Amino acid sequence: MAESLPPGTQSTVIVSGAEAWLFDSTLQPSLTLAPGSDDVTVLYYAATAAELSLTADETGRLIRATAPFDPEDTWRLPPTASGAKLSARDDAFEAVTDAAELAARVDAIRIPAPGCGDLAVLDSFGLPVLPAGFSIDAVASIGDAALMTFVDGGQRPRALFVRGHDVTELSLSRPLGPDARLVSLAGDQAFWLVTTSTSRLTVHQVDLAGAPSLVRDEPSPTVKLALYGAWPGTDALIGLDGAQYKIMQLDLRAGPWRTIATLATPSSPMACPKRDTSQAFALTSSTSGVAAFSLLRPFYFTPQGAGRPVTGELDLGVPCLSAYLRLAGGAEVLQQASDADFLANFREISAWRVGDGAWRTDETMRRLNYAVSIDGDTIGIDTQEDIPVMMSFDPRRPDMRPRICARAPFGRVLRVSFDGALGFAVQKPSDALPYAVVRFERRR
Repeated sequence: MAESLPPGTQSTVIVSGAEAWLFDSTLQPSLTLAPGSDDVTVLYYAATAAELSLTADETGRLIRATAPFDPEDTWRLPPTASGAKLSARDDAFEAVTDAAELAARVDAIRIPAPGCGDLAVLDSFGLPVLPAGFSIDAVASIGDAALMTFVDGGQRPRALFVRGHDVTELSLSRPLGPDARLVSLAGDQAFWLVTTSTSRLTVHQVDLAGAPSLVRDEPSPTVKLALYGAWPGTDALIGLDGAQYKIMQLDLRAGPWRTIATLATPSSPMACPKRDTSQAFALTSSTSGVAAFSLLRPFYFTPQGAGRPVTGELDLGVPCLSAYLRLAGGAEVLQQASDADFLANFREISAWRVGDGAWRTDETMRRLNYAVSIDGDTIGIDTQEDIPVMMSFDPRRPDMRPRICARAPFGRVLRVSFDGALGFAVQKPSDALPYAVVRFERRR
């Protein structure tokens, strides 16, 4: 029996029992089906198979995902506004236009979600023995050079410069005590190394040969940065002062600290457990971005101060942990974790939206640490597996949430940094092995 296709149909999926076929409807303006023993569902699409990320094998069968269905690797069929069904007992097609019925039919079929490239290892080597009790604070990288800051067993900040396989500890102009913190940033052709958290501000530039030069050394108000960053092409440091609940800005070459925004201190500052309480911080321009403090909802900030909460009227509660991601394709993601009973495991929830659309919540999205956006890709460390991953949003499928689309082939990563397509990671391969550096590349 024959069925004429709705005007504008470019692709058709036919489902019969456990089988599904994909047709180019621009070449077949009608369908002719022989009677069978199974009910048949026909789904019409006003887009090509390539635009829908649908593929078929050489026999025309739709390539489907196999169970178990990981939401990071699979999609349901694309939504459609029209379809038809044919019962094995009937001799004519019946149109299906009910949105709920169509949604149930496309939701029943899973397809492989497309990848977004690879994170390929270029090189790895062990780090020299580091002081007992040390902890890595941050990593910045330019090409194959990197600047690592860490805290030794006496809680004194120190810095390592890495170029190729050579590792050198930097000697700075002034010894640092346990109350200081070293902030490292990657500039265009040199690194910045800034001493904060003390009453004296020092700023060094470190060239790509690892030579530090003093830029500033002067008295300064004490600013304790929890998170920080600099917009590409600028020499301005912006960060969160977690002690004073302020967002601060500093011209690295000259001038004092400037307060961008001051937040009210939450009434219960000790409500989160004493563990990692890193918060969202992401720059959206040289003077604006998104930030969060423990037990305060994440918010946008501009030179005019703190603005509205990121998720507007959608209240996800106050976070102990949070992260903000801006993905290619116009998607925003806010990830939060809080303690349901302040003793047990974190409860995690994410929200996402496209453009100025409504926020949607999701409790299955993987949370990323130390995420950065590079040329439209967002790369960070998957907190479940401690591996570098890429997260993407595909504008062809606005019904599907952002997901992890590529994974690095190495794990137990503590910190990660990127310069264009080049990645730099510090890992602890195993309890028995020393810390190591892994250089890798983002490939499309």
